Amino acid sequence: MKLAVNNINKGKELENSIPDFANGLSELYYKRACIEFAMDYHTLYDMVHGREFSDDNLIEIVDEFNEVSGYVIEELSSDTRKELIEKISLLKDKVFNVVKVLAGYADIFARYEYVYNRIEHTFDNVELGEKYKDEDFTRNIMHYIFDDDKDNALVNSKISEIVSELPFRMTKNKFFELLKNGLSVYKTSDKQAIDDFIYNIMTSGMLLLPENMDMYPEFLSFYKDLKSMDFSNVTQNDLDNISKGLKGSAADIEDLTDIYMVIQGLVNKAYAIILTKPYIGGKDKEIGISERIIKTLHNLFYEGALKDIPEETTDLFVFLEGVPEDIHTKIEGIEYTLDTVRKEYMDKVQELGVSDQYSDLIKCRALLSDSLFVDIDKELEMEVIDKDFDSEKYIDEKYQELENSLRDFFNDNSKKVNRSVMSLVISCLPIFFNNISEVQDYIYNSLNKCTDKVEKKACIELINDIINS
Repeated sequence: MKLAVNNINKGKELENSIPDFANGLSELYYKRACIEFAMDYHTLYDMVHGREFSDDNLIEIVDEFNEVSGYVIEELSSDTRKELIEKISLLKDKVFNVVKVLAGYADIFARYEYVYNRIEHTFDNVELGEKYKDEDFTRNIMHYIFDDDKDNALVNSKISEIVSELPFRMTKNKFFELLKNGLSVYKTSDKQAIDDFIYNIMTSGMLLLPENMDMYPEFLSFYKDLKSMDFSNVTQNDLDNISKGLKGSAADIEDLTDIYMVIQGLVNKAYAIILTKPYIGGKDKEIGISERIIKTLHNLFYEGALKDIPEETTDLFVFLEGVPEDIHTKIEGIEYTLDTVRKEYMDKVQELGVSDQYSDLIKCRALLSDSLFVDIDKELEMEVIDKDFDSEKYIDEKYQELENSLRDFFNDNSKKVNRSVMSLVISCLPIFFNNISEVQDYIYNSLNKCTDKVEKKACIELINDIINS
């Protein structure tokens, strides 16, 4: 393998080196995927073992996944492999769509939690305390932000965190001015970076809701209740119901999302195993152990995931300790050669008849990366720089679309909900303060202009929680 890598990087003996490198990397990807699949399959079993789920989506996806996973350890004909790849691709998209819906509800309830936190003490005897002064609290916040001012990224993160929890007192004109200025920072960026930034604001700010929200009727019903609520005229019973609903929904969403993330990782690894399977010469001890674990877990799932995992199966993991890390180090040391071949020698790859294998390797690299929901078809596309792309014009267009969406949203929602979204958007922007004095003035003015004791008390508590965490 080392010789093949060296030869490719020197442009020597490509007839042998290009296929040798592909076979060697295929075996590393296959082994890594097998071992990590066994480990994650064990994790998934622990998560669902003995539990009953009311989520029909999850039950259906787990059943579909277990049907596919049975083939991971089997020898496959060309037709079966092709059919499995289609099934896994569809399953990958299905999991992604469910997670998108869950993430959408998480964003929605986070915005309403912001509102709830600021009205939670409505019926309490709220006092800020005789010793409380905005100047002193501002000073405490400034110490929290800047005491470790050597790390600019950390300082900026703290500023955004504090800004998101301060009482929001800003005119819409000022808000839109900051938003426009914030977007202008991206004038030297590519289209994808601009789109990603806009998408983040649109989704987390409830401007772009996912399709198929009726996938979770209980969340949809609670969202409709919140959307129709007059937060300026709530009763204690309303507050109790909101609190209970938000806590219950957050716990359910987190639990389901954790399970789906593990499933998506397993789907990706199964995909990588099936892609690399035709190029594997033999199986070593660790792959054999992984397959034994996978077979046992697969059978347990088919029996209803009710039994405990046998001790002799759990004991097998001892033989896999440290192996994924070793493989990862090996892959890391040679993976760059895949890009070298892709950029310089694809004509040779085609001539040698290994185009499909290299295409599968590019997909595998993406599937085994940290990006669980990566678009593997996009990975196959060579990046093309559009020299005619006018980023400033594009930003102006996207800003106008975003402003229109925000204004429509503000017209349809109450002031408290609008403040929640505006606060979030401001905290997402690149830091717009020019110096420390501007940060201090913003913090002090936000506190000083807030005449609502209930809201101010809540913001002080939330910020103190951040400072003391």
